[in-house]
Amino acid sequence: MEACANRCSSCNFNLNASKWAQVLVPGCLHGYHLSCALQASEPRRPGVEAPNGNADDSGPRSCATCAELLLSEVDGVRMLYKECSEELHRRDPTDLELFRTVEIKQGRETSPLRELPRSILCLQGLRCLDITGHPLVRVPPEIRLLTSLKRLCFVSTEITELPEELGELQNLQQFVVSCCPLRCLPESLCKLVRLWDFYFDGNQLRELPEQYPPLVNGLKVSGNLLRQIPEAVGGLQDIKCIRAYANKLEALPDSICQLTNVGEMSLQGNRLQHLPQQIGSLQNLQYLSLHDNLLRTLPESILELSELRWLYLYNNHLQDLPRGLTTRLQQLERLLVETNPLSEAAVADLIQSGGSLRVLGLDTEQASRVDPDSLPPWVSVGWMLPWYRLYAKLQPASQLKRRQGVEPVRGHLPATPENDVLVVAFAASQAEPEWLGVLSQVYSGDVSVAEAELQISMDDMGKFSGLFRALHERELQEDGSDEDLERLASTCWLSAPPHSSSRQNGEALQDFDVLTLCDTGAQWYTDVSEREQLEVERRLREIVPRYKRVILLGVSMGGFAALSNSHLAHSVLVFGPQTDLTLSHLRPGFSPEDLVRMSDNLRSRVQQALSQGVHFQYHVGAEDHLAYARRVPLPRSCFVVHPVEGRIARLLERAGILWPLLIRSIAREQRLARGASGRCGSGWNG
Repeated sequence: MEACANRCSSCNFNLNASKWAQVLVPGCLHGYHLSCALQASEPRRPGVEAPNGNADDSGPRSCATCAELLLSEVDGVRMLYKECSEELHRRDPTDLELFRTVEIKQGRETSPLRELPRSILCLQGLRCLDITGHPLVRVPPEIRLLTSLKRLCFVSTEITELPEELGELQNLQQFVVSCCPLRCLPESLCKLVRLWDFYFDGNQLRELPEQYPPLVNGLKVSGNLLRQIPEAVGGLQDIKCIRAYANKLEALPDSICQLTNVGEMSLQGNRLQHLPQQIGSLQNLQYLSLHDNLLRTLPESILELSELRWLYLYNNHLQDLPRGLTTRLQQLERLLVETNPLSEAAVADLIQSGGSLRVLGLDTEQASRVDPDSLPPWVSVGWMLPWYRLYAKLQPASQLKRRQGVEPVRGHLPATPENDVLVVAFAASQAEPEWLGVLSQVYSGDVSVAEAELQISMDDMGKFSGLFRALHERELQEDGSDEDLERLASTCWLSAPPHSSSRQNGEALQDFDVLTLCDTGAQWYTDVSEREQLEVERRLREIVPRYKRVILLGVSMGGFAALSNSHLAHSVLVFGPQTDLTLSHLRPGFSPEDLVRMSDNLRSRVQQALSQGVHFQYHVGAEDHLAYARRVPLPRSCFVVHPVEGRIARLLERAGILWPLLIRSIAREQRLARGASGRCGSGWNG
């Protein structure tokens, strides 16, 4: 076999890195189409012809150098063949995806990677490299050899730094390094002249480069340790979003007001004491989150944000607001101002809305400064618990969207709650309150419990039997049957027609209390070094014993928190939670040791909760989150697998399934509460 870099040494057709990915073997300089190299790396059964049509080894394997690179199961092409996603097995592949969670489709655990495989650095014409969930500790300088890359992702790895040689990837358009203990970015980042999209969320970055690629359309650096945003950001005219929440920012550069195309600015969970005076120049801004900062005043120019729809200001030090905030901003739909010492005049001005306002969040102290009869129904009032940097609002569900005749709550938190059931709703990593809309729909009173049950069926889904057999083969051998398998693989799916507008007779939900929790610091409701001490478990222990029954509710990061505190509840309802942070594609940028500790704590608390008889319902799609579910010590009967991929709670809400599920769970606890002998907590020693 002749050494030739122009023709494939397997099929003898031309090599062309602009069309196909190819392997160039160091030393012998033999070249292969990546598809040919993958075929040559397959384990060969006796009597099966070689890829070149010969039964002998006159092809790629006849060269010792080629054979070593192709057949190595440690860092060779065979390893890629075994461990990569199905993208690699398409015709003429150009993308490499190494996901730990690919085990769901392979039916076996993947091998963790700590070094970038040597075979990857031998590839030419590679367009995408995505390594997610592997304990990769470094990116070698040789990454510069992958000059054709357009997309590069390192997600949930153990990388702490990046080489300056990344600046040589002149074709790179998308660059993602998130959920890693990354401490700094290379200055050569500005040399990536084609880069338009990057994510550096959930790391340990303390500062950003002074210069940036000219085409970048967003600054996505939430969940780091940043103290400032460089002035140079103001020169990036294509920026449409700034996500810098959950950092330690003390001020914003004045140049940020030059970003007239920005539509989203998420700055919650920082230490901002003031805003640039010209912030009103951001004429396309629709979403502005400033909650959980140290703001004392707002610039008058904020009234010029004519497109603003969502404004979050809670947990600051604001005594007054620009007059006419809710009347001048005609597009404003949602405004939360709780836990600010607002004056009587400021509160009175807020409730004079003549625009599109649908939700105005006030706490009971603020609401007490005006006549309660003057509060419109779109004002949502509740008690704000003094839980430091956590948004912790406690209110009856009837206050989420007050119906005519329902008065707002007032005064101090009563010593004994009027309602028996508490729903603790943990927000996810977006660092903003969740669940309020769907919970207000749950308590709307328009649908009886019986009607909600009709919207759900647990139909057998035979097509999932193979998947479940692969995942639970050992358990099935012990005590499972085909019927049991199909029951476990069933999915909660809409089968009944939409309910009629006429009310059917049946039990309706009674009022229940909702405690909305939001971790704006993106700490996953956990205490670790260099972050704020939240003490979530201790604070929950102070409130949950007041109730007969407690439900913990969460999705994604919120689901992680619900499971981690499941020993404090009677029922836990989660949707697509991250559970094993050592391989999750979404996680905080903490140390590997902290991630292990947090994951172990979750499993321990779940086991403790099971021993206490806590009821679990774990909803998950047929995708990556199913791999996380396997690592939770729950009985199989606790899992409900849905035939969808994506954000499971959002998809279920769109399908009209989420609210019936919640109604059923809350109704169950209310029935049990009516038969309970006393308030919970007496037997909880945790």
